[in-house]
Amino acid sequence: MSSPIRNEDFMVRGDKILARNDTTGFYFPARFLKILDSKYAKIKFEDGTKKTISFTNIIKQKEFYHFLTPGDHVIAKVMIEVNNIGIPCWVPGVTQSIRTNTPNCTHSKSYIILYFNGQEGENTRLELLKISSKQYGFIVGYIRSLLGDEVAKEPNQVLALPDMNEIKRDIAVQLNNHLNSLKIEEKYDKIFDEFSSLKKSQDKLKNEIDRKFKSIHNDFKECKNEKLPIIMPYSNTIVFVNESPKNEPIELSDIKKGAEVLARWPDDGWYYRSIVREYLGNNQYLVEDSLKDCETFNREDLISDINEPLKKFEIGDCVVALHPNFEFSYAPGEIIQISSDKKSYKVKFYNSSNAYVKSDGIFKIPRFKYETVVATISNLEKKWIGKEVIARNNLRRIYESGKVIGQENLSRKYTIEWRNGDPTGQDINHIFAPKEEIYLPGKIIKTEGNKFTIRFCDGSIDENVKEKYCFLLSKIYYEDAKQFCRGKLETDQ
Repeated sequence: MSSPIRNEDFMVRGDKILARNDTTGFYFPARFLKILDSKYAKIKFEDGTKKTISFTNIIKQKEFYHFLTPGDHVIAKVMIEVNNIGIPCWVPGVTQSIRTNTPNCTHSKSYIILYFNGQEGENTRLELLKISSKQYGFIVGYIRSLLGDEVAKEPNQVLALPDMNEIKRDIAVQLNNHLNSLKIEEKYDKIFDEFSSLKKSQDKLKNEIDRKFKSIHNDFKECKNEKLPIIMPYSNTIVFVNESPKNEPIELSDIKKGAEVLARWPDDGWYYRSIVREYLGNNQYLVEDSLKDCETFNREDLISDINEPLKKFEIGDCVVALHPNFEFSYAPGEIIQISSDKKSYKVKFYNSSNAYVKSDGIFKIPRFKYETVVATISNLEKKWIGKEVIARNNLRRIYESGKVIGQENLSRKYTIEWRNGDPTGQDINHIFAPKEEIYLPGKIIKTEGNKFTIRFCDGSIDENVKEKYCFLLSKIYYEDAKQFCRGKLETDQ
């Protein structure tokens, strides 16, 4: 059997991967460390185990997820029990059908999966990675080769392995018969017809809206050019003065589905790299960020063509620029100096901090938009003052409740008064809305309804944590918070 195509050329240190466990043939989350030679690489599993492994036994995890169709080969996330603790792993399977009563976001859809051993289960899109038919055959072939006494004696696995008689069946014939029973082609024809009809109606509606908008726009231009009469100022009389608006209306281009943009998120008013998932009509777009959160945005709050060839900037231009102190975050500012090679520019950000930013991290905006964004950010920052929050206490090295009593020099740093009365400063990215008294970073190892079993960074396990008392963290911030809290634990010991 041919092996999967190697993808070492596309992996760098720290990349998220799935790596095969040679004992079970299942795949587990790991991190790519380095390339040893043309066939082998060094990796590190989540439990800290380092291993030399062949590239054929590595699957790179992808950041964005495409739509799956019935019949696609996938590797699916399931849970196995070891010593009464649920541990996630990934096994091969084939997509059977799609749940129709799920949200519109691709990553939230649910799929019925036929696992390699004949069992059926349900997975969301985030729990599936598409693989080729060759990779599927390679993985299944290896698992089948392990089905001896040692593997068969595993008593605690939720995902039961098939016996030898089931394995001898022809997997390809079984899948073919199952797909035929679903009458996929007939369903596709029906869905395609309905989609085509819906798209025609949407196109007709969009054309009608565009036509009316152009008509109104032309009327507005004609009205703007007309001189309004000046009325003599008597008592209680309003005086109309002829004055042209400072900012002409700007026509914004449509954005295609899947395009990368800078989106101004409403929680802090800053811009972040995001992906357009759907056009909702009336200049509204459904946008997804790197944490898979979805939000509806007006077109004017999206900056498109961010990967197009760069334009030249001049001193005094209003821009949105990558802030050097906050990772992947873009803030409004003005160009105040240009380097001699014109490859970097000195930006004065809205809070008076200055920094040089490379040209590929700068995007020009109109001055009226700059003033609007700055006003919005200032109002959002002031709302923190007087609020009860959960924040990182640098003195005690834990996260606990406190009260924001001031903002330091119009920056994103605030003064927090703790429960013992001591005030200290803290950056906004370490401050959260309150839910409980003390928080620690941890990982979800089992779910049951709206309750989680969580293993905390100090090694303790809580089997009854409610969802409303949890904050979703990125992988990078989780690692930072874990190291931060472990410093406290080592000091106490």
